[in-house]
Amino acid sequence: MATHTPTEQRPGKVSIDFMRDAAAGFTLRTCSSRTNGGPSVLEAYPHVALLKLFQEDDGQLPERLRYKLSRRKAYWPTLSPEEGREEIKREWERILARLKSKIDLDLEIACAGRKLRCWKAWEDVIDAIVCCWVGLQWLAGRAKPYGDAEAAIWVPNGIERKAHDVA
Repeated sequence: MATHTPTEQRPGKVSIDFMRDAAAGFTLRTCSSRTNGGPSVLEAYPHVALLKLFQEDDGQLPERLRYKLSRRKAYWPTLSPEEGREEIKREWERILARLKSKIDLDLEIACAGRKLRCWKAWEDVIDAIVCCWVGLQWLAGRAKPYGDAEAAIWVPNGIERKAHDVA
């Protein structure tokens, strides 16, 4: 998933249809609508949220996580396609391990030797889980909006323990 400057074509029909149909009755949360009362829609950018998640390693934000399947050749230009996919899978496992330290998650990646669409589906699952984690952070008051009154990307602003560890 890439981030693009909005144009007449973007966010595009899918986003427009989603907000019209699926999100009817929901409030799009922006910098001017920070409260979490009532049904809400948030925009998240999974890679930025992951950078925040990994910040706790040494207090520094990593520059980039190499987890996008379509970028594997750029990440590791000398590796074969199969080796590149295995590197991606290792990064996904590292991401899931970090997410499992924050939320209850029972998931193991199973795509070795499968078609590329299976690999892409796992990438999408990871992005979806990250977006859910951002939503949980927002509900707990631990997310910050970056944007304006029209639109905002929500990013976690603190690292927390699992909910059942806090009791």
